[in-house]
Amino acid sequence: MQCAACGATTTNAHQRICAQCNAPLPQLLVAGALVMNQYRVVQPLREGGTGQIYLAEDTRTFDRKCILKRTILKGGNESRRLFATEAELLTRLRHPQIPQVFAYFEDAGVATIVMEYVAGRDLEHGLSQTLVDGTFMAGKPRPFEQVLRDAIVVCKILEYLHALKPALVHGDIKPANLIRDRDSNELFLVDFGAAATSGVGQTYGTPGYAAPEQYRNQRYPASDIYSLAATIYHLLTDDDPCEHPLRFPKLTSLSPRMQQVLGRALHDDLSQRPNATVFRDLLEETLEPTLVQPFKFPSGVTPHTGYDLAQAIQADWGYGLHALVNGDLNTWLRQHQQTELAIKVHRMLVQNERPERVLDFLVGSLAPNLLAAEVKFEYNTLLLPLDGMSATPLTVTARNRAAHIKAVDAPGWLQIGPKELYVVPEQPQQFQFGLDLARNPKPGQTASVSFEIRTSEEKPQRRKLKIQLAQGYLPKPDTGELWPLIAGLGGGAVLLSIVLAVIYHPNNTLLIEAAIGSLIGIIWTIILSERSTEVVLHILLSIGGAILAGIIYAIYILGAFNPFSLGAFFYALGGSLACNTIYHYFFKHF
Repeated sequence: MQCAACGATTTNAHQRICAQCNAPLPQLLVAGALVMNQYRVVQPLREGGTGQIYLAEDTRTFDRKCILKRTILKGGNESRRLFATEAELLTRLRHPQIPQVFAYFEDAGVATIVMEYVAGRDLEHGLSQTLVDGTFMAGKPRPFEQVLRDAIVVCKILEYLHALKPALVHGDIKPANLIRDRDSNELFLVDFGAAATSGVGQTYGTPGYAAPEQYRNQRYPASDIYSLAATIYHLLTDDDPCEHPLRFPKLTSLSPRMQQVLGRALHDDLSQRPNATVFRDLLEETLEPTLVQPFKFPSGVTPHTGYDLAQAIQADWGYGLHALVNGDLNTWLRQHQQTELAIKVHRMLVQNERPERVLDFLVGSLAPNLLAAEVKFEYNTLLLPLDGMSATPLTVTARNRAAHIKAVDAPGWLQIGPKELYVVPEQPQQFQFGLDLARNPKPGQTASVSFEIRTSEEKPQRRKLKIQLAQGYLPKPDTGELWPLIAGLGGGAVLLSIVLAVIYHPNNTLLIEAAIGSLIGIIWTIILSERSTEVVLHILLSIGGAILAGIIYAIYILGAFNPFSLGAFFYALGGSLACNTIYHYFFKHF
């Protein structure tokens, strides 16, 4: 364990105070420990001098399993600032083979990153290794084809990371950080606790896998290429580079082609190493041609030209999206000398462009003269009922290409949700139409809605949809139980005012007071009915009218506030609320 204050190490896991500087030492967590009142430790997975990794459960998300990566911070506030900046970047990562980062926090000099848990075995399993107690466990090299296929997957992940702005360097690629999910059999790159942006900073990485510049406190995208090459070397030879950092004595046991590919990636000069895309190309070319499976659609179509591929995508848009996301289309483009297009497609995906838009762009780029998008509305005239309670759907479909459809002109009493759709082949979308009763639509009324239709290759088009309201009576506004509640309040206020008036001997001023309050309520009700449908606002202004009437009565007639004016106030309030209720509930919407 290492002290965050002075860097001194201790082998006593139970020591609480640093013997060198008397600073408190970060404590190892035991099963059941609760971190930040949220994460319950299940078991430790790995422990080192500067940090630990734990399997935990998130008690606030139904005990979802997660990984806690805890690292001792050194360097005071600057170290904390760097941690917060880099951890925030990690939370924004979105890649199907990168575990999601859920949260990060710092406590007592220990930085913690909470990550998605991937259940499975890492690639270190099955290799020769020396256990903690000194026991040697013999292993064996991995099959050549499987190693290269896994390495190609990692290259695709690195392409995503290194294309970010700024580029993100994983910093610790090794077999132990590559896990094959036991359910999906997909390979995941894990343990982003050492990830950082390019530049100079704290030393990261594992000796043997770390690039030479990492020992000089530097890290760059090329550092990940070196680490991946060292990982490939370990998997192919079963020779652990940790035992002799920066040396790869069994490299000569591999084929001349692999010696050349790995030798370039393991070059001491980082400028001589290939980037992730080039490294992937080299690995793919190294596989025997018979091992490279031709890209084929479920229908059996194997595209050989860009036009073939565009046609196949149009015929099976859903599979085209799948192939785009998992990288198969990008691989096909590179294999067919479409490198520039492959780079552009990859960049669009990295920039979080919608896959549907990217695929549509790809089809248009491969075959500009292919059939244009055809957009079809389910109806030319849409009949809307007058119940005011349910939405009427309108299904929109697209053929051949994708289309962006937006409602740009509609009557005020018509509600449309959503306002715009992006429709791709084989995936119909729906607009929902409803009535805003407060805008006083008329039974039998007709109107039209204009839609703007955009495709990737055409100027915007306009299409109109006719709207026809059914004949009959419009329902009362959907105000739930509020208006009956208002009526009840008004009636109660009137009864209370009568009781007070009887007790305190009424005279004709009570009638004057009631008339004033009711008149104000009527006026405000009519005014508000033209401008607002907010029931709460009606209530507040009705009460305000009664209060105003009560003030007028108290000052100019009685000279002071007294129980009789209180009774008149309640009477005026009741009259005002009653006016609102009668006007809205019985007359306004019939």
